[in-house]
Amino acid sequence: MLKVIPDLTRDQYEILLSLVSSEKQKQINKLCFFRDRQNSLLGDILARVEICRITGLSNSQLEFAVNPYGKPFLVNNPQTHYNISHAHQQIACVIGDISVGVDIEKIRPIDMEVVERFFVSEEKEYILSAQSDLQNKRFFEVWTKKESRVKCEGKGLLESLSAFSVLNSLELEIFYHCIYDTEEIMGHICSSSKELPSVREIDTAVLLRHASSLK
Repeated sequence: MLKVIPDLTRDQYEILLSLVSSEKQKQINKLCFFRDRQNSLLGDILARVEICRITGLSNSQLEFAVNPYGKPFLVNNPQTHYNISHAHQQIACVIGDISVGVDIEKIRPIDMEVVERFFVSEEKEYILSAQSDLQNKRFFEVWTKKESRVKCEGKGLLESLSAFSVLNSLELEIFYHCIYDTEEIMGHICSSSKELPSVREIDTAVLLRHASSLK
């Protein structure tokens, strides 16, 4: 996990941008706001640093593609699975030897009509039965679990969020692991493994040092 403190300077941004593919550069530069461009780039760099460390491949050897539903994968090492999410000043990258998904969200006021639209009855009850000051947090607990599962399964928008409940996952051998639970950020990893993930948090300065070794 990466805490984006401090923000990148323009020079640092350009150096890191040169380490990703030309296609990814185009995708990043289409984003309107610098914070979004920075977070998208840092997520990609974080994934590259960790994949190189785990696989022994160099950055220049990494070849990425997406499946028919838009989920990214590593072409020349498909047994290494990864997923990225970012919110505000936090970026999460999960890597494993089985399919994984991660979603993190900034906790903010939400329209409860979203609950009616995307959640099943037991999830609605779980959220709306809480005290009013806890409903937002429960909403993002359920939301990040749902998003992480959709990303893990790699089916994109073909799988409706209202088609399943995250509150009865154990019988399906689907496991959700909380990686963020603060007043500002909520986040979960989803996979078929009940083993707790190893979590490591670094800041921008540490990532820049690691990124200097990418070739």
